[in-house]
Amino acid sequence: MMGEDVLPAPTYAQPLSTSLKNPHTPAVNSDYILESLSDHPNKDYVARLKDVLHNGAHLGFTCSDEIAAPHTRAHPNLSSAAEFESRVDTFLRAEVEATRMAGPFPNLPHPRMQIIPLGVAPKHGHPIETHGRVISHFSKTWSDGPAVNELISEEETAMQYIKWVNAIDDVEDLLSMGGDPWACTTDLRHAFRNIRVHNDNLHMCGYMWKGSYYYDCTLSFGGSANPKTFDLLSSAIHYILVTRCNEARLRVRISHLLDDFLLVAFNKREALLAFEILISVLSLAGLPIHPKKTTAPTQSLIFLGGSFDFAKLSLSIPEPKRNNLCALLNSIAHSEGTILVKTLHSVTGKLGWQGTAMPSTRPLIYSFYAQLWPALRLRPSGMGSVLPSAQMRRDAGILAAILDADPHVNFSTFKQNPLDVDAVFATDASGPDGAGGWGWLNSKPFAFHMSWPTNWTQNEDNISSTLQELAAIYILIRHKNLNYNSAAIWTDSSATVHAISKGWSSVGVINVMIRHILSACAVSGRSIRLIWHDRDSTDSAKAADALSHCNLTLATRILPLLQNVKLTKLDPTRIPLFRKPPQSL
Repeated sequence: MMGEDVLPAPTYAQPLSTSLKNPHTPAVNSDYILESLSDHPNKDYVARLKDVLHNGAHLGFTCSDEIAAPHTRAHPNLSSAAEFESRVDTFLRAEVEATRMAGPFPNLPHPRMQIIPLGVAPKHGHPIETHGRVISHFSKTWSDGPAVNELISEEETAMQYIKWVNAIDDVEDLLSMGGDPWACTTDLRHAFRNIRVHNDNLHMCGYMWKGSYYYDCTLSFGGSANPKTFDLLSSAIHYILVTRCNEARLRVRISHLLDDFLLVAFNKREALLAFEILISVLSLAGLPIHPKKTTAPTQSLIFLGGSFDFAKLSLSIPEPKRNNLCALLNSIAHSEGTILVKTLHSVTGKLGWQGTAMPSTRPLIYSFYAQLWPALRLRPSGMGSVLPSAQMRRDAGILAAILDADPHVNFSTFKQNPLDVDAVFATDASGPDGAGGWGWLNSKPFAFHMSWPTNWTQNEDNISSTLQELAAIYILIRHKNLNYNSAAIWTDSSATVHAISKGWSSVGVINVMIRHILSACAVSGRSIRLIWHDRDSTDSAKAADALSHCNLTLATRILPLLQNVKLTKLDPTRIPLFRKPPQSL
């Protein structure tokens, strides 16, 4: 049968071998790597890496082999393998030719062979028929025992992964030294497949395809301990790069996530030299690079799926990913029917990625998680459909509009110190007179007032003070003439702070205004930190209250620093939101 979803009775080679041989000779130059680590302070780490490079890597389980593989066991391949049969054919031929896999064998090459299911998963930006990722399902539980991955302890899998903020911290560090950061990046080709599997574990990595048997000779992408094992090698490359760059007196900050490397240098000249060192070290180490994922020194590149602009100090979503996600969100927002659970799972995962890049969008993603988790509990396989809630459809539309604007979030959004901001504002909104406040903008004191447009004047029957406070914050974010990337905003409304921190409100019009604020932050790339202060006991609040009544004279008496400051009057009618009554939001 095509794809081998139905297993034939296993046949055995005679005589049966009790140990398999690994025919793969890795290209990795272990002598160069280990010699370069001679001064490494962690000798235990170097010894473990040496053992992996010389003898191959174990899969990470510590139980006896008889428990892990008591007898031959076989899972059928996933349905995706049969669906994309030619992709599996091509993959197996290439891996066998490169000796990263052994086979095909007409009979089982080991008496306790574990046959792991194969499948095909999509690879972003490529057609699955020709470039799908062939996966091995090491987490599939056996009927008479745990899966391979279930035998591996958390200690063997736990890793500390770098994040965007780590790269941004490196940029900020170089900027503080007066630098003009440039960067380069590369990707190690074949990644985990550069490391051999130890002979003792080869029988744990078996596959069956079209009646023939194969086994992995190198680490696959399905074993849960394999990322940590591979990081032994990539961490060695990281150490060597740091050493070589220091010897060249280059001011370079280096990050890596498994097979992805990023070098951020003080300026263009040092980036060019660092790039030469990067290529040289990888060549000497015998590690091939991925040409299409290697970027020479530049101020604009993609790393960890994010598009970095070191000149503008901003982070955005690469256009192909943005367009794809935007289309999916629009289909949810404008369709009244159900969507597949696996589609919801995929969209929510992508939104989680976006929420990491653009924190202001995180509250807009809650409605997706609220439906995803119950759906997955009922349908762990992702099969079946779910009807999106009205809130999810609204949030999908808002998120699609945000993405359509090609938002760029400023690096300052990720600063760990909440008071390390470009601007500080104290705002107040007071009934009929409008909203106002003061602050520090571009290192100078600043005072502003905004008169309410028609229908926005406070009236307990149709508009609350909380909505006015939110409106004052919104116009500070939307106003293009105010030059800042991040701001701390003081408000005397604890309800306002609470509403924005939650990202939603049970009051419809308040909830809509919060959505507008979150969208404005995402589209403008600005970030805000809200701080509550008491309206009666602090001069900052009293001055803001005076300015909400357009009384600069009183505000100046309260805060002398406002002397010689000209009152800036903000026109809310220039922003479309304020051209209609709040009840229509």
